[in-house]
Amino acid sequence: MPDDSSVTAYPIVIAAWQRNSREIIRIALDKCQGHDVIDARAWWRDEQGKWKAGRSGLTLSLKHLPTLTDGSAAALKPARALGLVEGV
Repeated sequence: MPDDSSVTAYPIVIAAWQRNSREIIRIALDKCQGHDVIDARAWWRDEQGKWKAGRSGLTLSLKHLPTLTDGSAAALKPARALGLVEGV
């Protein structure tokens, strides 16, 4: 039997930020149907104040994470040059 140190508690939230007054965007490592995934999803609060996953989002196998990361980084420079996003 594995010890507790080898058990990972999912989801592992990597980042979260306010999308608008009612929603957040959350990026997390998770499990879906027994597979390790990266999940980027909108979340909203229910009547009891608990966060619920929304329909809009992207869930990919972790094998796609390097390509997703490289593609996002590559998009940032031209988006900034065009004035579409703030930052240095």
